[in-house]
Amino acid sequence: MGFNPESVKVEKEDVQVEESTISLEKLRLRKPNRNEFFRSCPHDKIPGLVELTVKICRFEDDVYVVEKEMIPVLEKENLRLVRLVLCQNQKEQHFLWPVTERGGRFGNNSWHKSAREIEVQSRERWVRMRPDYDRKCYEAVYPSIDHPDPEWPDISFEELCNLVPDEQVIKDENHYVVRSLRGETY
Repeated sequence: MGFNPESVKVEKEDVQVEESTISLEKLRLRKPNRNEFFRSCPHDKIPGLVELTVKICRFEDDVYVVEKEMIPVLEKENLRLVRLVLCQNQKEQHFLWPVTERGGRFGNNSWHKSAREIEVQSRERWVRMRPDYDRKCYEAVYPSIDHPDPEWPDISFEELCNLVPDEQVIKDENHYVVRSLRGETY
């Protein structure tokens, strides 16, 4: 189940390798919900934490990690370069947030720029990411009371990546997304 981080890692000069403790069964790839307060994991909380840079494919309302071998197959399907960031909401649910990187076709818009800024803020405090359609960006909303810092799982980042459900990893041409984009499914 999940994926091997090496099979999706995109080489990048700025990848920072830095180093945090809850048992997990599944770890979904998703953006924070507009109604939830969340925190992103500071780099020193998970042993071997890497802000893994990968390519993702958005299809319908879901996000999929694309293994390197499948990038040429899906390159024309608006793949995005993202950093996978471990987050936790106030219900103690963990998820990997694919934060769009700077540059490329997608990374320079105001939505992605504001999301990156909120991700940095969420390392230190609880925040909610609310869309501001007039300004075309996300707005940081803070809780009216202080909440305790989250506890982070006591496992390696590689183990976290292995908790991503197989259906969110495009490993071959038989994946539902690839078949759908070819018109092979209903």
